[in-house]
Amino acid sequence: WLVDDVNSVTRSHGLPAWNGSLTAGLRLLVWGEQGLGDQILFSEQLVDIISGGITLRLEVDRRLVLLFERSFQGVSVLEYDSIPPEEFSSFDAQIALGSLGQFLRRSSESFPKSKPYLMADTEQTDRLRQKYLERAAGRAIVGVAWHSINPRSGLDKSLPLDQWKTILSNRNALFVSLQYGDVRNVVAEVSQLTGADILIDEDVDPFSDFDAAAAQVAATDLVISTSNTAVHLAGALGKKVWLMVPAIPEWRWGLEGASVPWYPRLTLFRQEKRGEWSPVLAQVSAALTNWISGD
Repeated sequence: WLVDDVNSVTRSHGLPAWNGSLTAGLRLLVWGEQGLGDQILFSEQLVDIISGGITLRLEVDRRLVLLFERSFQGVSVLEYDSIPPEEFSSFDAQIALGSLGQFLRRSSESFPKSKPYLMADTEQTDRLRQKYLERAAGRAIVGVAWHSINPRSGLDKSLPLDQWKTILSNRNALFVSLQYGDVRNVVAEVSQLTGADILIDEDVDPFSDFDAAAAQVAATDLVISTSNTAVHLAGALGKKVWLMVPAIPEWRWGLEGASVPWYPRLTLFRQEKRGEWSPVLAQVSAALTNWISGD
């Protein structure tokens, strides 16, 4: 909020800023900002606020409302611009989701190492899981995503699917597209090129229906992706996820190491030289072969 070119919307509504005090009975408005993946990433900290006895109202992108309502019991979750103006006087303080860390996550040690914090709809998950199991016929179910539309960093962190041949050539896996947008032509071309079995589930729209997207992620055995929203969903749901990142990654993935405090079951595969994805793809391909064989 101190830089000039920030493109997020301030939703403080003139309320005083929260000072980080976990005072029981405090009425706090927390509002989402930045991208959907960021809102998922930062929402993990809400667990601390809830446990502190604070009365919490959360304002986020409408696509996250159902998922967050299920995951954060007792929290009033609303979509942007749906709080009546006369209700703002009932709040004691406000804070942006992305600003919670200055109070709640000041070190790697402050991150919980326990259970996932998002919960997919079990009925949807079971239905999708059964569908994928029938298609897989004993093979591993691997969700894949490869593209980001982020206007600033999307190009650097995306990896076109036609370069995934070493991974997609594994015949012991059913690959399920978790990629948002219309990718039917791309998937058809790559499937023909590689012989890979890549499923696009027409019943799931990962862009507009995040409740269904979360259930789809939960229905897989493993997620392999570049840095986009699918990774955040998988990490927050506690799924095993392998993330391929460029040599100069986004801040959230750090500069070194194979893990980050955000998501305990996430493994990073890093570029050594900028723009060179082939070694990363080879590492992930080998890891997939070993994982499926149980080594």
